[in-house]
Amino acid sequence: MNRISSFALFLLLLVTPILADANTSLKPLDYYFVKFKGEHDVMRDAVKNDPTIPSNQKPRIYRERFEELQERFKSERSAEYAAQRAIVERDHSCTKGSSGGTKKCGAKCAEAPSSEWFTDPGMVQSLNEDGTPASRRASTKADGSAACIYLQKSGKGRIFVRVKATFKYRPDFILRAVDADNTAVFSRIVTDI
Repeated sequence: MNRISSFALFLLLLVTPILADANTSLKPLDYYFVKFKGEHDVMRDAVKNDPTIPSNQKPRIYRERFEELQERFKSERSAEYAAQRAIVERDHSCTKGSSGGTKKCGAKCAEAPSSEWFTDPGMVQSLNEDGTPASRRASTKADGSAACIYLQKSGKGRIFVRVKATFKYRPDFILRAVDADNTAVFSRIVTDI
């Protein structure tokens, strides 16, 4: 690799935020289909074959129990989404060569992986190069989409801060995603009695 391409790669890595950890442990929908299809079939057969339930009541009881299965799925899936975390790190430094005046180096942000994620001040750390807490604190955008650090340097020298932000799914996204997942899983189950 020649010097220019090496330098270009270095610059690209320098300006790219680090996605340190993205928890991608959502169970596949097929897992839930198999699980709830099995439970559904047992429940359906129990209602269908229960001689103590009058025939005209079986469809209502079946629907109630089917809705209970869906509510259990929604509860489990919501907890899964709520437990997801993505950690994004962004480094920022400001170097000044002379002792007079102030150099403004602007802000750099650790941004959410996508619009479905957010952070808040309690989930953000500002760190020195050695990993110890930095005296300069990062701020979060009002919508939670990023945690940013603004740096300026007075006098000769260098300052460095790493912003480490933990993101989680927005509650409104979780509701929409769980509803879509619920439809995807339970539309495949034949609901006849």
